[in-house]
Amino acid sequence: MADEGHTWDRVSGLALGVIVGVAAGLLFAPRSGQETRDTIKKKAQDSAGQLRQSVVDPVVDQLKSTVVNPVVDQGRRLWSHETQLPAANGAEASGPADH
Repeated sequence: MADEGHTWDRVSGLALGVIVGVAAGLLFAPRSGQETRDTIKKKAQDSAGQLRQSVVDPVVDQLKSTVVNPVVDQGRRLWSHETQLPAANGAEASGPADH
């Protein structure tokens, strides 16, 4: 039971520290709010670009090489095979019968 009180004290102290830190940062910031927002936006865009290059692009490339390309190749082989088959009669050569 005594540990719960200490935990709450630590959590509330941490929350108070965060609030005081944010307030101090806003009061003593050397840039305007617009400049700060622009900087945050640029850093977020840079981080997103780095994330894409290091994680997303390699995963997409891996999926292409292991899933998409083999399926496309198989489809091409099947299409090529179907178009090269001689027609047994006129109905099969023209496609499915219209009934």
